[in-house]
Amino acid sequence: MAKNSEMVGWRVFQNHGNSKKNDSWREFKQNASEHIQKTMRQSGGWRAKKAGDSAESQVMISAQYYFEKSLAEVKKRPEPYRRIGAAKSNGQFVAVPIAKSGPDFDICMPNGKSGLIEVKSRRGKRIPISAVGDAQISALLRRIQWQGYGTILVMLWDFGQPTIWWSIDARRWQEASNKGYKSLRAQELDILGVRCEILKHSKGAPDYYTAMLKVHQDTDTQLWPMVQIADPVEVGIDPNEHLDDQIYWEKEENQAEILKNGDDFTNDRNLQNNENQVLIEIEEDDDKDE
Repeated sequence: MAKNSEMVGWRVFQNHGNSKKNDSWREFKQNASEHIQKTMRQSGGWRAKKAGDSAESQVMISAQYYFEKSLAEVKKRPEPYRRIGAAKSNGQFVAVPIAKSGPDFDICMPNGKSGLIEVKSRRGKRIPISAVGDAQISALLRRIQWQGYGTILVMLWDFGQPTIWWSIDARRWQEASNKGYKSLRAQELDILGVRCEILKHSKGAPDYYTAMLKVHQDTDTQLWPMVQIADPVEVGIDPNEHLDDQIYWEKEENQAEILKNGDDFTNDRNLQNNENQVLIEIEEDDDKDE
């Protein structure tokens, strides 16, 4: 019998020398389980993106209000990437990150002061300290050292619950990390930061400008609040609590790590040959807006 045969219009390739055994039932169940887990991860990423988009939209609604009142100008900071492909017909092109992503927004004020704002959105009752990366916290602290502002804007939300916003000075966030805190609950955020009031007629947009000025002044006066705050062990994540780490605003698609060891791309050869590089799709229209 010939190795290659045709049956009912389909070509069946039979390689008698390298024949493989049929997949076992255990292998089938394992593959099905992996597929389900992958689908769940993709769903979590979709929900995270939707939550992040919502938080970012609220920040920009407030930014428009500040600009109209001549209080401040807030702009989204572009992601650090290098374009490596031609644009498609739908306006997308392929790009690769060239550095670790920094804070999300720049803020400039009429008195010449400036600052950086990092936005984090989390479903649940707490936010991990690790939600703010090393590159982001370093940029925030550096801006404060340069007589500016560095604030972390946290949004906690859940279905059927009112959304709450806090502004936390980066110095207090770093101090909490140094003291051993793994996460912060609403109780700790109320002590370390300042709750943002909701702007009138803004559909829930937070007044983070006022909160940022207040928490910056408080931190200048007292790095760590004198008010009694729970011990890090007590605040640590409860092992019995279910946490979906993909729900807070990380924007994983555009803030992927460049290399596992944290190094940046240095030349075109690395861009082409490095196995850890991550390609991302960028909307050309969005790039022009930046």
